[in-house]
Amino acid sequence: MGDEDRITLGLERKGGVRVVLHRGAKVRDAAGFAFSDPDGLAKWAAVDRGVIVFADLAALDAVADRFDALCRRWLEATA
Repeated sequence: MGDEDRITLGLERKGGVRVVLHRGAKVRDAAGFAFSDPDGLAKWAAVDRGVIVFADLAALDAVADRFDALCRRWLEATA
């Protein structure tokens, strides 16, 4: 997994940026995988796929420290 994408950025159709936390392009067995998002920043479609949408820079700035911490924990958990 060291060379696989685990955080993907995309543009939203109506403006803003979408951040997807995932475990790679291929579906993986999620049995036994757990991840905590205590701030509830992401919407979790599955235990290993979360989506965060920032409408603008102000929205990101408002949670920047928590977002940074979430991404770091995600990279560690999926390494």
